[in-house]
Amino acid sequence: MLIQLVKEALRSQAQQVGQLLISREALTSGVLAVVVNASHGSRCAYITDNSSCTEHHYNPNTSTTVHLYYPITIPLGQIYLTLSFKAKLKGEYADLMEVFLVPRATSIMGGQPLNSYARLFKVLYDSDGYEPEAYVVSPTNWVVVTHHTCSEPGDYYLVFTWRNDNSLGLDPPIVLDEVSLTASAVQPDPGAALGSGVTVIK
Repeated sequence: MLIQLVKEALRSQAQQVGQLLISREALTSGVLAVVVNASHGSRCAYITDNSSCTEHHYNPNTSTTVHLYYPITIPLGQIYLTLSFKAKLKGEYADLMEVFLVPRATSIMGGQPLNSYARLFKVLYDSDGYEPEAYVVSPTNWVVVTHHTCSEPGDYYLVFTWRNDNSLGLDPPIVLDEVSLTASAVQPDPGAALGSGVTVIK
């Protein structure tokens, strides 16, 4: 089973684009939109604080939590998951992206963080050791992140959360493209978990 999540999503300030859902504190704090340096095609998902949603930047002095999430179903007998996407990010050690897998019944509200028990991993730029179990990506070049996990069969949301702690930080905030999720009955090789150019902080 292959789920293509963010590929050529339409630009929208609404709460939903197809099955892709956005929960944010303001219409300008997260959007699927046209960006000149998309990895594939002309559209990707990124954070902006621009009222026209055409610029990719954020205000590090404003606390923000934005969720981009997608409904998925993990079928019986296919509990091994491989998540892959391309990302760019600067921010700082507390301005980062978190990736969650939560039950479909979970309430997802902009401005409200999710419980860390459901977090799969973090994505950040700083590699100073403040954030364990994170993938470190580049602020200028697309980096492929590939992560293996497993879960019980059922209905879930796959959630990408941008979190800004209201102090310091540099552009750009997170930008995502070419997101895919594969479910399999066969456990993947854990040695193949890293994407190109990725460093894992332990």
